[in-house]
Amino acid sequence: MGTKVPIDLLRLRSATAAYLAILRDSLPALDGLAQAASAYAIETAEPMAELCESVRAALNVDDAPGTPAAIRTALARLLGET
Repeated sequence: MGTKVPIDLLRLRSATAAYLAILRDSLPALDGLAQAASAYAIETAEPMAELCESVRAALNVDDAPGTPAAIRTALARLLGET
């Protein structure tokens, strides 16, 4: 028999994967909204651009504590997947 993995770690891995997938799927639409807001000088242009950058960082920054990518990396190490 192999090592037993706590169910909470598996749940967290699954939730993190789902969250990252939602962010990844949403980013193109967010970019489009940010470009449209910027083109029309809408007052939400700056906050929308900031949101896009935050989502992009959440997907890409795997060494900043608390980002979904960092959580994914830490879980992979814990579960022996790296």
